[in-house]
Amino acid sequence: MKNMNRIFILCGFILLTLNAIAQQGEVEGTLSTMKSQIVKKTAITVNDKSIYLAGNETYVLNIMQRWLGDSLSDVRSNAVVITGRIASFTKDQSPRTKAMDMLFKACEDKNTGISTDAVEYLMQINSKYFTPTHKAAVGLFLHLNQKSLANYFYLAGYMYAADHSNTIENLISTGKLKQKELWQAHLALARLGNKNSMNECNQIVNSIPLGNDFIKVVVPGIIYTRQKFCVDVLVKMLKNNEKACIPSNPNYTEPIPCRYRIVEALAAVIDGFPEKVTAEGDLVTNDYDKALQTSIKWFDAHSDYKFVEE
Repeated sequence: MKNMNRIFILCGFILLTLNAIAQQGEVEGTLSTMKSQIVKKTAITVNDKSIYLAGNETYVLNIMQRWLGDSLSDVRSNAVVITGRIASFTKDQSPRTKAMDMLFKACEDKNTGISTDAVEYLMQINSKYFTPTHKAAVGLFLHLNQKSLANYFYLAGYMYAADHSNTIENLISTGKLKQKELWQAHLALARLGNKNSMNECNQIVNSIPLGNDFIKVVVPGIIYTRQKFCVDVLVKMLKNNEKACIPSNPNYTEPIPCRYRIVEALAAVIDGFPEKVTAEGDLVTNDYDKALQTSIKWFDAHSDYKFVEE
């Protein structure tokens, strides 16, 4: 009986091994075809489902490591996309950390588009997964000669790399930062708990008129800080009925109150909020006025609100 059990276990192991080999063969074939299409600059027509199957992550990442060293920027760019997606969805710590390491390496790419994409994918990963090594690595990009300095300020704050606070403050004090860099630097420091930068962010918010640019640039920045002191400024704006924003629906051309757009942004990040948003960021409601009033009353009753985990 014991021998039979051993045989069954051995057969099961062999089947699993053969299945893994078959999956790897499919992945290699898919990626080989994809790379050929990238090199030839033709449309990518392969079904990439196998690339993202659980269990294939490490095998795929090993191939992506080679792609990231390719001389063609299109190949490296696609490697960042695949690596970033794996880093975002995998539940396995080992391939996630490997993918994050690779994205940090991609931040060094001389192609600004590729390095920017790497930063954006890093910011889609839960901030709790960044290791001390990752937090130390971002410091390599915090200098005045860095082309995408604003992005690295944002990343340093996002990953709570507090050890770089003094570096960011020193860069601000040089007076050489561009407007966008200065804004991102203060946002990062605010997220890290710097009171002076929190006050600076609020002053900037109050000095900029409401409008679509305010919604696209200022609101996401303030929410990024995850500081109630800053977000409270947006909460107060829910009572401002100024019509200065263009609706996202192309069938409507008349300006709408910007507070509708603000409540959409808040609904996505406030824990226990009564209104929900779609994947596109729209409120799940047929009555925006009612949803807005519900939101205002909720904030009035929940001044101690908390943020959802990133």
